[in-house]
Amino acid sequence: MNNSPRIIVVEDNRSVREMLSQYLTELGYSVKSAENGKVALDILKKYEVDLIITDIKMPVLDGDELINIVSVRPDAPVIVVLTAHADSDYIVEVMQKGAFDFIVKPIKKDDFKTRIERAIKMSELRRAERITQKEKVVRLEQQLEWHRFHEKLMNKQVETDNAGLFENLHRSLSQGSGIGTMITLFELLLMTAKKKGDHYEIDGILFEQIKNNNSTVNRAITVFAEVDSVLTQTLNLETVSVLDIYKMISERIEIMDAQSKIRKNRIILCEPKEGWSNLKLKITRDLMIKAVDEIILNALKYSKIESPITIIFEHSSDSFSVSILNTPRNECREGVPMEYENLVFEPFFRLVKFIQDEYETLDYGLGLTYVERIINRFNGRVRLFNITDFSDIKSSNTLKVSCMVTIPLTC
Repeated sequence: MNNSPRIIVVEDNRSVREMLSQYLTELGYSVKSAENGKVALDILKKYEVDLIITDIKMPVLDGDELINIVSVRPDAPVIVVLTAHADSDYIVEVMQKGAFDFIVKPIKKDDFKTRIERAIKMSELRRAERITQKEKVVRLEQQLEWHRFHEKLMNKQVETDNAGLFENLHRSLSQGSGIGTMITLFELLLMTAKKKGDHYEIDGILFEQIKNNNSTVNRAITVFAEVDSVLTQTLNLETVSVLDIYKMISERIEIMDAQSKIRKNRIILCEPKEGWSNLKLKITRDLMIKAVDEIILNALKYSKIESPITIIFEHSSDSFSVSILNTPRNECREGVPMEYENLVFEPFFRLVKFIQDEYETLDYGLGLTYVERIINRFNGRVRLFNITDFSDIKSSNTLKVSCMVTIPLTC
């Protein structure tokens, strides 16, 4: 698996191309190479790239043409030009076309390394800006979607025999649209009920919806209370080892065997390592179990049929991380787009419209919110993001979603 910055080296001179590719790989970057601009464009069709390092004079499609094509894209990677010309007018011209920086041949390693690091930082800044803008759009679209629905409902002539409206609400409610839809359901009850003496007559479909979803509401209220308690109660943190966490997750995997069989998934846990018993962190066991259960169930619900769920442990000098990776099912083939990486932890936010009733979890847009609140109380962090899996050399690169929990180690 590789989540390092991705670079394309575009250079027609094979020895220079291979030298730069090898050096960049040694620096920790994920590198692909191309002998001309056309090959580079073919690579861009298949992979997201952070940086293009390109020569100018090349056959088939040269650097000038490549810059012209790539730089106008909304998600254009940063471009650094390799040039044998130190003439200032020429360099200004190249920069005006869309290049971020230039490197004059012959290449000096220290200068090359510095400029590449600076270009990668610019790529990260641009990506963060794009994510922020997309996130704003997503938030606005969600608000508009609810307001349009509510306005349409309030402006519509509601009749008790209008089964179509109630059927639409049934579909919406059953797919976990949120508390707003439940409120609207009760508004409809007040609007459509007809008084008959001392009693009220209400639409049968509406009554069935309220009755059938009563347990869902009660479960939701329970979850609200649990989330609130996590936020407000004083936690009695206990010191546990990474090996304890490993054993805990191993036990939860066995308990979830029936859940994993629903879509014929298997859960693969990494092997324990020596020294894990010496790595300590402070948590509350029952809350950690709830967080782990929710993450694994979330992975199972949205995984491709018969695909594995992989659990990996890592640690640094000051923190411990557990990553739960899954291959997204066809309906979620984009995984978690960058603009949603922050939104998925917000209350009532759901990335997809369908739910999986067969899984023993409340699909109400609160699961990941609950997880985040728990991990935050451990002074930790949880992230959900896409990665590209390069581990199987026999198959093409695979998109996976990683839910990574990081908790600081204690002395």
